Amino acid sequence: MTWPEVVEWLNRAAAVIVYTGREEAQLRARGFDKHIYIIPPGVGPEFCGSFYGPRAGVITVEARAGAKGGSRVKAACDELAIPCKVLTGLTKKELIVEYQKARLFVCASEYDTFNLTVLEALACGCRV
Repeated sequence: MTWPEVVEWLNRAAAVIVYTGREEAQLRARGFDKHIYIIPPGVGPEFCGSFYGPRAGVITVEARAGAKGGSRVKAACDELAIPCKVLTGLTKKELIVEYQKARLFVCASEYDTFNLTVLEALACGCRV
């Protein structure tokens, strides 16, 4: 894709998450005009506190228990006292409801880092 195509697609999003101010500057210089969240790698518990609000808690989805790191997500949330659900075996309708209730979706897979569940969560307005 060319930069104009990238910016065109990104401008369809409500917001974009980047890791550095440099990345934000690159997008702004190329015409991206929506909100950008800068979330540095290795954020701590203070960042997670901002996830409380009308939507609450964290969810992650696994096709089968233990398949995509859900237990690691649950352990981290338990340590931070953040509500968390590891979802397995739900129908599409049930998943939509859970995505719409959750404040954050975490994809903890070590091998499948941008999969359909990420897109489903984004489509339901859930942070990823």
